[in-house]
Amino acid sequence: FLRGLPGIGPQKAKNIVAQLQSKVAKFALVRAGAAAQPIDVAQAPVDADGLRELVWEIMVKQLGHRPSEASQLITDALRRRPSTMSPEELFDEIYRGEKK
Repeated sequence: FLRGLPGIGPQKAKNIVAQLQSKVAKFALVRAGAAAQPIDVAQAPVDADGLRELVWEIMVKQLGHRPSEASQLITDALRRRPSTMSPEELFDEIYRGEKK
């Protein structure tokens, strides 16, 4: 999916996925002493602030956007589609809006 976005090659896509995987764990509920279970990202909802932070960090650190530009693109995308609930949906909306 990510490789379909402008400027994202195979290596950059791998880096983004690796960074997202390390961030998703903090949103999972784990009981002390319980065996770790694989997490289906679709079942681990991210709150709006967590979603913004996650996508902003990737846009700035991995994709080279300026912090203010990343913030504005995220705000615009969420204004166009407030029901966005996943990083993938938000990236899709951000770059869809940028093409217009």
